[in-house]
Parts: sequence; C-alpha cells; structure tokens
Amino acid sequence: MTDIINYFRINFNIHFAFFEADTTELYGDEGWPETQPDSSWIKYKDTIQGAEFCFLDSEIVDRISGVTIPEGNRTLILINQDRVYPRIIFTILHELCHFYFHIRDKDKKQAFVSLTNDQIDGQYSEELIPFENEANIIGSILFCPGERLEYMLAKKYTFKDMCRNTGMSEPAMHNRLLNYIEHALRLPFRLALNYVLKFRSEDPKTRQILRYKVKQQIDQRAANKETETLIKIQSAYVDKLKGSSFWGEIVEELGFSDDQVPNSEDDDFPNI
Repeated sequence: MTDIINYFRINFNIHFAFFEADTTELYGDEGWPETQPDSSWIKYKDTIQGAEFCFLDSEIVDRISGVTIPEGNRTLILINQDRVYPRIIFTILHELCHFYFHIRDKDKKQAFVSLTNDQIDGQYSEELIPFENEANIIGSILFCPGERLEYMLAKKYTFKDMCRNTGMSEPAMHNRLLNYIEHALRLPFRLALNYVLKFRSEDPKTRQILRYKVKQQIDQRAANKETETLIKIQSAYVDKLKGSSFWGEIVEELGFSDDQVPNSEDDDFPNI
C-alpha cells in the first residue's frame, strides 16, 4: 500500500496531515501539559513520509475519517489517525481516489468529506453518494486486490474471516465482493448481490458455488497466460528463422519471393 501512497506523494502536489482530538479538550487542561501539534504525535510515521499533524475538535474527529480539500495548485488530505491501522490505510486510498478522479487536472474542484461508518446513513446528499461509492469501490480494490480475494474464497474463508484477515469493515468487504462477483466473474448485478448476501449468512452452498467459480476464473487466467506466452515464443521463433539461411532455403524451395513471405505480425500468418 505504501507504494501507491508514495506514487501520489511524489508525482502530485499533495500535502498530507494526520489529525486527532486534543487530549486537553477531552479531559480538561488540569494536570495536562500544554500540547503542541507537531509530527511527534503521528502514530504511523512510516505510512506517509513528510506528513504533518494537527488537532481538531473532538466532534469532528468522531464523525470524520478523512477530508480532501483542493487549495489552488495543491491538495490537502487530512486523515483521522484515531482508528485501527487498516482503516487508516483504506481512508488514505479512498481520499486519493477522490483526488485522482475529481480534483487532478480539473477546472472545477470540490472538497470531499468521508464520514465514519456509523455516521454515513442519511448524511450524504444524493449528488455526493456516487462519488463516495466510487471511492469506496476503487479503494477496496486497491486495499484487497483480486488475487487476495480469490485466495480467501478458495480457502473457504467466511465473510467475517475475510474482514478480520484484511482489516476491512463489513460494508467495505460487502462492496468488494459485490464488485468482484459482478465484474470479474461477470454475473448480473442481482445475482451477484444475492450471492454476497447468502455468503454473508454463511450459506454452505453459496460458498461452494463461489469457490468453484473462482477456481474456473483462476484456471482460465492461467490458460490465457499460457496461450499468450506460446504466441510470443512462436513469433520470436519465426522472426529468428526469417533472418537465417535455413529460412531462405525454405522460401526458395517453395518458390516465394521476399515480398511474398508472410510477416509474423500479420493476422493470417499461421502458427507453427
């Protein structure tokens, strides 16, 4: 995950900062030394190099996971560090999706606020819901790539096992499974949703069906890769022969001129 984060940090003008509530606000300043918001407060310093830190009001910290704010030519991304580490990583990926698709190279730029799971219901306007769903789906794909998801399904992980293994919330894992079944396994949305709901309820038949379909997907991908490799080997072999005296002798014996020799890049060139 840090590779993805570093790519954005290096290639785009993004300023990252972590935040949490000030302890003096939570417990009163009596007996507590005055707190200064500096980088020493960052819990996961290796996650984002050069990130800063700030204190925010405790009510904001309770409600918000992340914020993405365009400021002229740069973008400020604030991340709530008062969460479990997997959730922090997911929030960073979520905010980067907002930046990449709706702020980068856009004339009209808007800010995005990501609410915590228990604050989401009914809080996003209808026009913002598509943006949040998009960031959730793409963030979940980056957080849990297809190969990892397939491994867990093939190994008969339950839905809750998958959440624990990845550190994803149940809504995030629900969306990740739904996206995979619909788009990777190419099933209709309603059928995909039915599979996800039954999988969440630990229906044994559904787990068996998904395991079988995942195995088919893996086998097909392996077969496609093998075919692609074979075609490359065949093309390289033909190209090598065309430059040899051996190939010239074959051409001469068959009565072809040089301009009649088929090219390995032509669609109708036979495989050998």
